[in-house]
Amino acid sequence: MTNEQLCVGAALRETARHHGDIVAFIEGERSLSFAELDHQADVLAKALLAQGVKKGDHIGVWLPTCAEWIVLFCAISRIGAVIVPVNTRYKAEEIGYLLRLCDVKLLFTQPEMWSIGTDSVLSIIDPAFRDQQPLEFELSELPMLEGLIMIGEDVPLPAVSLEHFVQTLSPARRLAEAEKAVSLSDRLLVCSTSGSTGKPKGVVHAHRALKHCLRVADATACRPGERMLAHWPLHHAGGCFSMLVPAIVGATTMVAVPHWEGDIALDLIERHGVTTMGGVATHYFDLVEAQSARPRNLASLSHCWIGGSPLSKEAYDRIVNGLGIGRLPSTYGMTENSTSFTFNRPEDPDHICRDNRAPVLADAEVKVVDPDSLETLGADEVGEIWCRGEVVMDGYYGDPEMTAQAITADGWLRTGDLGLMDASGYIKPTGRLKEMYKVGGSNVSPTEVELCLNEHDDILAAVAVGVPHERLVEVGFVYVQARPGSRLEDKDIIGFCKARLADYKVPRYVRFVDDFPRLPIGKIDRKKLAQMACS
Repeated sequence: MTNEQLCVGAALRETARHHGDIVAFIEGERSLSFAELDHQADVLAKALLAQGVKKGDHIGVWLPTCAEWIVLFCAISRIGAVIVPVNTRYKAEEIGYLLRLCDVKLLFTQPEMWSIGTDSVLSIIDPAFRDQQPLEFELSELPMLEGLIMIGEDVPLPAVSLEHFVQTLSPARRLAEAEKAVSLSDRLLVCSTSGSTGKPKGVVHAHRALKHCLRVADATACRPGERMLAHWPLHHAGGCFSMLVPAIVGATTMVAVPHWEGDIALDLIERHGVTTMGGVATHYFDLVEAQSARPRNLASLSHCWIGGSPLSKEAYDRIVNGLGIGRLPSTYGMTENSTSFTFNRPEDPDHICRDNRAPVLADAEVKVVDPDSLETLGADEVGEIWCRGEVVMDGYYGDPEMTAQAITADGWLRTGDLGLMDASGYIKPTGRLKEMYKVGGSNVSPTEVELCLNEHDDILAAVAVGVPHERLVEVGFVYVQARPGSRLEDKDIIGFCKARLADYKVPRYVRFVDDFPRLPIGKIDRKKLAQMACS
C-alpha cells in the first residue's frame, strides 16, 4: 500500500517504521523521534477511545505549536475522530462561536494562553463552567462539550490533566479496529476561516488531503534528514497542509518557533541547521532585517518558498540576497483547496517566481471564469479562479447554504479570488473578488470588524477596508460614523477592538466621517473608501 492510499494516522505509522530514529519535532531543549511520536499517538488514541470518543466525533485543540499538538493531531486522526483547531489568538466570543459551530466534544488546551487563564475564557462563554464535573459537562452555551483536558500538572477544576487522562486506556485490539475503519473519504479536520458573514466558517477536509500533502512535501524538500522551520501556527490550514502533514510523510524534522520574531527564527535556523521553510512576505522581511542587524550562518537554508502576494524586483532581490537563498519559488492556495494549490517548478526563472505565477501542483482542474456571465475566459484574461478535484473541501460544516454558494453542483470551487491563467497554464492571482484582506497572511473579514464596532454605544456605523503595509502586506483601516456629541478618539476605537478581536483583526488606522460615499443604489462604496484610505 502506497502513502497515497494511507490515512494520516497510518502514514505516521509507516514513517515511524522506516525512519523511527529520525527526530520528528524539536521544541527548545525537548525533542521527539518519529518512533516516539507514533507511540505517544497510540497511547492518546487509546485514552480517547476509553473516554468514549468515536469515529466522527469532533475534538478541539486550543494550543500553540508544541509536541502535544502534534501527538493530538496524529492520535485523533488515527481513530477517525475529527480535529478542530482553535486559533490561539481568538477571544472568548470567537472561541465560543467556533466550539458551538463545530460541535466540539472534548477540548485540549493549557492553563494559560497569552497570560490569560483558559478557564476564565470558558467562564465568560458560560458562567456555569466552574460548577461542572470533570469530563461530565452540561453547559447550555456549549451543549456538545463534555470535558476539558489541560497540559500540565497543576490544572484548575473542572479540567483534568493530560497525564491523568491517559491513565485509562482501551486495549490495543480496539485501537487496531478503529484505525482499520478509517478511510480516505472520512473527515480529518474542520479548520476555521473568516467568511463574508463576519463569523468563522468551518472548512471540512477529509483524509484524502494527504495525497496533496505528498506533492507539497516533494515541492518543499520534505525528505528524511531535512529540517523544516515550523513557524506556521497549526490552527492555520497552511500549518497543517503545508508543514505538519508534509513533514510526517516526508520524515522531516520540524523545528518549532515559540513565537514569531526574526531574531528567534534566525537563531533556530543556525542552531539546528534548518534546510527548508515557507512563509509570507512579512516573515522574510523580518528575517532580512534581523540578519542585517546581526548576521547568522544560514548556509543550511537551501529550500525556501513564499505565498500570499507578488513581489517587486527590489523586494525579491532584497530577500534572496539578504538571506543568501538563491531563489524564492511562490505558491498560491487557500483553506478551501488545501493550500499550496500552485507551486513553482525548479526551472522557473526569478521573474516568474516573484510574479506569484506558478503551475498547478494539485491533482485538480482549474479555470478562470467571468464572475458575471460564468463563461470560461481565455489565456491572460482576469476573472474568478475556479478549481475542482480532491483538494477541494467537502464543504462548510453545518452550513449547506454557504457550501452551495461556494461549490457548484458539478464540483467547482468558486475561490472568490481574481486571477488569470497564461498560455502555458500558469496561474497568477491578482486580487480578491471578496472584500476580505490579509494581515500578515491571516484573513480578516471587514464585516466581523464592523459588527464588533457596531456594538459600541457611541458608533452609528463603521466600515473596514484593507490598506497596504510594508511589513504585513495589508492592515485594517476603519471609517467610523460617531453619534452626535460623542467624544470618541482613535485610541477608543482601537482599544474597543483589542478587547474583542484577535490582534491581527484590530484596525491600525481610524478615520471619523459624517457619512460614507455611496453607490447610486444606496450601498456604501467600499472601493471609493479603499481609495480614500490610500490617499
